[in-house]
Amino acid sequence: MATTQEPSRARKGAGNRIGKIYADPQIGFAWLRLLSALLVVLDHSMWLPDPMRPLLILNIPVGDYALLFFFALSGYQIHDSWERDPSWWRFSARRVLRIVPPLAVVLVITAFVIGPVFTTLPTGEYLSNGQTWAYLSMVVPFFLRGPLPGVFEHNPHNLSVNPSLWTLPMEVFGYGIVLVLGIAIAIGLHRFVLPAVLGGLLIVQGIYDATLGEYDSGGFLGVMPMALLVKFMIAFMSGVALHAFRHKIAVRPRYALALVVAWLVIHEVFMPDATAVPGGTAGNDGSIFRLVTLDHWLLGVAAAYTMITLGRHWPKRLEKTRRWVYGSYGAYIWGAPLQQMFIALGVTTGWVLLLIAAPSAYLVGLASWHLVELPTQKLRRYLNARQLPMTGPTPRPDYEPAPVEPAPTEPALTEQTLTEQAPTKQSMPLATEKTNG
Repeated sequence: MATTQEPSRARKGAGNRIGKIYADPQIGFAWLRLLSALLVVLDHSMWLPDPMRPLLILNIPVGDYALLFFFALSGYQIHDSWERDPSWWRFSARRVLRIVPPLAVVLVITAFVIGPVFTTLPTGEYLSNGQTWAYLSMVVPFFLRGPLPGVFEHNPHNLSVNPSLWTLPMEVFGYGIVLVLGIAIAIGLHRFVLPAVLGGLLIVQGIYDATLGEYDSGGFLGVMPMALLVKFMIAFMSGVALHAFRHKIAVRPRYALALVVAWLVIHEVFMPDATAVPGGTAGNDGSIFRLVTLDHWLLGVAAAYTMITLGRHWPKRLEKTRRWVYGSYGAYIWGAPLQQMFIALGVTTGWVLLLIAAPSAYLVGLASWHLVELPTQKLRRYLNARQLPMTGPTPRPDYEPAPVEPAPTEPALTEQTLTEQAPTKQSMPLATEKTNG
């Protein structure tokens, strides 16, 4: 049985007043993941029609923000999943059940439905081409492949049918970090190894800033660009650390605002000449290097802290949207091929593409959740998962919603419970899990 929280009683002297009531963090995280997926759709709507003119905010591509948000939320939720059932094989099986079925569906439909329609080759030649069948190997995320034979050949970006999939190996890499560190802690290593790994990533990023010049260089680890892997793993491990030390680290909006303001001051006031496309340049000046490194550190940590804070302070009135916000993974992996199709059909203006692609990606993502993802979660019953009791209002991953609506008597989270995290009563065990959980 898993435990959850009832609203805490007011402290002595405060009467029986209860603080502001927030939604189940599971709902907040689901909203944030969905908004991040749509932010990627926005980024691709501007970039796919004109690869030389990405949409920038403060000299950083919009997609970079979205990916930082994704990885931060993923780190927090994946660590929650491990703590609830620290079994290496069940943890791994859940990750496979979460990632692979929706990915397999998008690969098969892309290769054998979209491909024959949009290829410049005769259908028979396309279907007999080995590259078409090799495309399906991407069901293992580390086997990245770009184009299909003749598909979207005349699009401005024709090097990849689905340019969103390049981040999946890094996501799986993050799963591996949680698994390895979780086992290490289980056999006696102190849990402070988690912030130590985060500190190591920060050091590596500083070395990259000092030696590489361009932040998006640095070679590859398999199919993963090393510098970007470090960048996104900083956000991921920040999420992991925030979950592991959630009883000691308060998540409060004013602290999140302070972190964001600190990053904005560094980024816009003290280093106006150290541009960040996509992440900055160290240049030859030591002071600029230090500012760029601090800028990168603050961005990853602030993104993680802000996302977790927002998720745990989500408006209570939005809890009723529960069934409509679990399509983030589907929206993410389907958005780009949908946009490529619209471009091939003649939509070449970024904002017009966004108006068509955003609702399309959302609806297809929602269909993926209800028709593919949620049904495959039922297979987890065969894992005989042992849910460990958790102290504090640890949010269930957004990929782990129960297949039925929770009982209306499920206790709400209050500002006090978010801060104090005192365990109170038993709740129903989780029935399923989630893109990252």
